[in-house]
Amino acid sequence: MASIDLEAARIRTSTLHFTPHSSTSSGLNKARPLLRCMIWALILLVIAISACTFAVWYVLRPRVPIIHINSFDISNSTQYKMGFTVKNRNLLTSLWFCTLNMSLFYNGHKISSSSLETFSLNKMNETTQSVEFAVASPNIWLQIEETNAIDDMGMEVTRKRLSFDVEVRDSVVISAGKLYYNKKKMEILCQDLKMEYFFKERSWKFMGEKNCLVRFSNAS
Repeated sequence: MASIDLEAARIRTSTLHFTPHSSTSSGLNKARPLLRCMIWALILLVIAISACTFAVWYVLRPRVPIIHINSFDISNSTQYKMGFTVKNRNLLTSLWFCTLNMSLFYNGHKISSSSLETFSLNKMNETTQSVEFAVASPNIWLQIEETNAIDDMGMEVTRKRLSFDVEVRDSVVISAGKLYYNKKKMEILCQDLKMEYFFKERSWKFMGEKNCLVRFSNAS
């Protein structure tokens, strides 16, 4: 009888020790799927936030405008006129172009400068602008350091071909939308604007339209 009681007590003791262990293991097994779901939900949330941030940055970031030279005319030896188109490629932002200080170069030498007043351009829109350059007469240019540019130009005129560059530096462009404002410096380089003289019309003609290089930098 005593052995039977001892065996029953041993069984009860092992049952008491086994029951809590079995309950804990069952609880962990039930919690693991929930934990995995929480981890995946957190990963997907991070991916969604990153994608939304990139989409907002891509749409709102200021894209450089397209500047296309349509015409370049020489009415006489001292008057030059350039016509160009400016296109705003931004989907949600308008552009404000502050005073554009433009320089005309020949053979690497600056021969004239001009400026264009402030104008604005709505999103996904374009406008046509023109600017005139006044080049001093050769007699005046011979008195300054840029004499070689005028001398070289005279030599090329005898061959009836010319090539000019136009540069814009440190001009400020403001891009803004309903919830967005940004201020940038814009630099423009229009290279190798070729002119050719036609004897029949007795006039210079622009030898082909051309896109300019445009670059933004942070404004101070």
